[in-house]
Amino acid sequence: MRRKPFKELYDLSLKTPGMPLLDSEDVLRDAIVEGVKHGLLGIAEGPEVYYKQDITPSADSEVLRREVAKKLKEEQAEPEEKKPEEKPGEEEIEEKKREGLVTTVTLKAKIPWDKISAIISGVILPLKDKGMPPEISIELEAKSTEGFDRTTLDSKVKETLQQIGAKIEKWEES
Repeated sequence: MRRKPFKELYDLSLKTPGMPLLDSEDVLRDAIVEGVKHGLLGIAEGPEVYYKQDITPSADSEVLRREVAKKLKEEQAEPEEKKPEEKPGEEEIEEKKREGLVTTVTLKAKIPWDKISAIISGVILPLKDKGMPPEISIELEAKSTEGFDRTTLDSKVKETLQQIGAKIEKWEES
């Protein structure tokens, strides 16, 4: 499958024996939104391709395999790469500081594992709304009395980090 219309995917899910029965199109739409955001698949709407970004598919959207979406998105971006990224100038930053505004925030905090989604809505999105998207680093220490198996570490943890385009800066095992 290179491209499959959203509506056709939904209809296929209803007609295929053994497939879970979805409550509504919204369930599939939400799954596709998350998949596009995390780079697991892409969406084509006409000539525009969406990959690793926020998009809400319409019934006419075509769902793309990750490899296809990534390649098409890279081809779209090539002409735009020649433009220099706009960054605030030193004078602008100094002016903001004189006005008493904070221009850079760096923080390190211990977060309960079950509150990660609150970090996105309460910390990352408000910072993004007021400036450039924040650069996020995560420091994680996990312990297990039973031990972590290679499948969990390699096929789940490392693979997920690779799929979302994360750069592993440090990986230690003991």
